[in-house]
Amino acid sequence: MGVIRQMSDALANRIAAGEVVERPASVLKELVENSLDAGAKRVVVTLRGAGIGELVVEDDGKGMDEQDALACFDRHATSKLTDDAQLFQIRTLGFRGEALASIASVARVTLQTATQDGEGWEVICIPGEPPRQRPFSRQRGTRISVADLFFNTPARRQFLKTERGEAGAIKTWLSRLALANPSVAFTLRDERKERLRVSAVTNENEEKARIEELLGSGLSGGLFCFVGEREGYSVRIFAARPDLSRRDRRALQIYINGR
Repeated sequence: MGVIRQMSDALANRIAAGEVVERPASVLKELVENSLDAGAKRVVVTLRGAGIGELVVEDDGKGMDEQDALACFDRHATSKLTDDAQLFQIRTLGFRGEALASIASVARVTLQTATQDGEGWEVICIPGEPPRQRPFSRQRGTRISVADLFFNTPARRQFLKTERGEAGAIKTWLSRLALANPSVAFTLRDERKERLRVSAVTNENEEKARIEELLGSGLSGGLFCFVGEREGYSVRIFAARPDLSRRDRRALQIYINGR
C-alpha cells in the first residue's frame, strides 16, 4: 500500500499559515493590503494585546456580497487573477488567495461586510468547524476581526516578542503602507490610546507633512520633493536636508507601483 496521501485542507492551510502568518504584523499587512485592493479610502486598525488577543481591520472599501464573503476563505480563491497572462501585469497587492485561509486556520476570525449601506453578511470561522454565515446590517465596507492568534498552535506563540515589540512591528508596517498610499487615511489604536492617525492628502505640501509625521518629527520642514519622468516612467522623491541624514537605512523607503 502506498504511503503518499493527499493532505486535508485543514492541514494544508495550517502549514501555509507558517509561511504567511509569522506574527500579528503579518496579519495586519495581509488584511490592510486587501482593504487597499478593495478601494478603501479609510482604514482603521484596533489592537487588543498587541494584536495577539485581537486585531481588527475596518475599511470603507467596496465590500463583498454573500457568495464572496464565504468564498474568500477558500484556499487559492482570488478575485485578482483569472489567467496566466495577468501574472505579467499585476496591479494588486495580494493575489495568491492564501492569506485569509491561512489566518483562519490559526485564529478565530469574524468577517462583516457589505457592498452598500444596509444589509451585509457576517462569516465566523473557527478552526476545525465549518464557517457560519448570516445576514448582518452594516455600512458599505469590510470589518475583519482576528482573535486569539495561534491559540491552536501554542508553540508558535513562543516565537513572538513582547507585546511592546509586536505592537511596534504593527505600527512600522502600517506606517510603510501609509507612506505608499497617501490618498488613504489610516488610524491605529489600542486599549490605551491612539497610536497613529494620518489623513488622506490632496497636494504636495500635505504629503510632505504626512511623511514627516510618519518618519519622525525631527524631519519637520526638512523635506524637499523632486519629480522626474523618462520613457513613460515617472518618479517622485522626497529627500531630507543633508544635516538630517541618519546612520542607518531605516528611513530609506522605496516604493514601486505602490509596493
